Amino acid sequence: MWFSHLLAAALLLHSIAAEGFVRATTDKDAGYPEQKMYWTSTDIRWKLSKGGYSRMKQEEILDAMTRSFKRWSEAPCHRVNFVYGGLTDERIATFNRKDLESNENSVMFIEKGWNNREYFGAIAITSQYYNAFNGEIVGSDIEFNAEDYTFASSGKLTEFDPTRTPMDLENTAVHEIGHLLGLAHSLTPAATMYGQANPNETIKRDLHIDDILGVCAIYGDDAVLNTPKSGGCSLAPDAGSSHGGGFAALLLAILLARRFLLKSRA
Repeated sequence: MWFSHLLAAALLLHSIAAEGFVRATTDKDAGYPEQKMYWTSTDIRWKLSKGGYSRMKQEEILDAMTRSFKRWSEAPCHRVNFVYGGLTDERIATFNRKDLESNENSVMFIEKGWNNREYFGAIAITSQYYNAFNGEIVGSDIEFNAEDYTFASSGKLTEFDPTRTPMDLENTAVHEIGHLLGLAHSLTPAATMYGQANPNETIKRDLHIDDILGVCAIYGDDAVLNTPKSGGCSLAPDAGSSHGGGFAALLLAILLARRFLLKSRA
C-alpha cells in the first residue's frame, strides 16, 4: 500500500515536470493508426547468439545480460518475467512473418559490417516487431555495435583500443531492454531510457524513477493496454503465405518493424 501512495505521488510530481518517459508507438507513416506498443505475454523468452563477442567470455555476457533483464523484472509494478532460452544461431536481427514460432528474441554483437548499414554511430539497436493494428509486440532483437565500441561488464575496460569508444555493457543493455518492453527515449537526461550515453557510464544500470513510472504505465496493475482504434482494414491475404485462414493472413500482413537507436555523447 505504501508503494502505491509513493508511486501516485511520484506520478503527480512527474506530471508537473516538462520531462518524462515516452512510450514507444507504432509507425504511423506505415499507413495504420498510431498505437502504443506492449507485450501481452507475461513471460518473454530471450536467447544469446552463439556468435558471442570476442572481447568477453560467453558466461560473462550471459551474467551481464541476466542482471540487466533483472533490473526491469524487479520494478515494483512490473508483471513481465524474462526467461533465458539458451543459445541461438542468429547473428543479425531477423523476423519471419510467415512462421512466427521460429522467431527468437535474440541478443547479439556485430563486430563487422555495422557501418555498412544505415545505423552508423549507434551504440546499440533494438528492433521491435509488432502488430500494426493494435501495437502488440510479437518479437524483439537487440544488437550491440561492437565494430565502433568496446563493451565490458566490470564498468571499465581491461584493454585500451584507440579505434573504439569504451561502453559499459549493462548500462547499454538495460537501456535496450527498456525498448524491448515498449519504452521510447525519455526526455529526462538522468533516466536510463535517455537517448544518449557517455563512454564508460554505469549510473544508468539502475532504473531512474522516470523509467519505473514508464514501465508501470505499460504493465502496472492499473495499466490499460491498448485496444485497436475504430476502423476497418481491407488488406488482401499474403499470396506467398502458407498459412490458411483470412484472419491469419490479415495478421501476417500487418506485422511491421521499428528500430530504436542509442547514441554516444562522445
